[in-house]
Amino acid sequence: MFADVQGTESYRLSDLDHMDERTRIYLQDLSFIAEVEDEVRAYFQPSTEALTHLVEGPKGILTTLVIHVRRGDNVNQQDCYPLPSIDYYLDAVHRHPRFEEVAIFGDDYEWNRSVLEPRVHAVGFRGLPGQFPWVTTVQGLPRPKEHEPNYMTAPVYDWVDLFLMSRGDAFCLSNSTLGWWAAWLSGSTDVCYPDPWYGETLSYIDSSLMMPSQWQKMEVRRV
Repeated sequence: MFADVQGTESYRLSDLDHMDERTRIYLQDLSFIAEVEDEVRAYFQPSTEALTHLVEGPKGILTTLVIHVRRGDNVNQQDCYPLPSIDYYLDAVHRHPRFEEVAIFGDDYEWNRSVLEPRVHAVGFRGLPGQFPWVTTVQGLPRPKEHEPNYMTAPVYDWVDLFLMSRGDAFCLSNSTLGWWAAWLSGSTDVCYPDPWYGETLSYIDSSLMMPSQWQKMEVRRV
């Protein structure tokens, strides 16, 4: 089933002919699960035990805009994963003036709290600067990166952020797999994502294959 193509594994299936050989192993094409989307969402719902951990984040009683910011090691590899500018996230707040809650998630809590959160406050609620009923930056527990020595042994808690985010009503995504899954599992059609998703080094990947047609692609400038 597998073949080695220039040092990478690739599926040898005719259904994958439309994908670059280097990307086939990831199967990032929504059409592959189009007929079983409801089942996939059901499988990914948190268990009763897991729900006991979901005590923070979006309250579930307000209209919530979830902003997910992926920074981390991407700061130093923007040729692969370009960072959207802060204006991209603020524009999403401007476009949701009647939402009662903004919840900011990401893997760089200090940047989100000290840089992005004050700018979100400055946008204001219904035209009233600084008058959001609820704006919070969630301090999650990101998983160590693949190159770090405790990657295989550290406790895994990033799923908590995943399910907290999935409670949102609208989403402004960074180019992040975690944010993508949260938005998709939520079932929301009010989702924006940055274009380009990948940088020049990974330009051979067709990111449009994994984006629902209802989601809004936003052309953004890089940091």
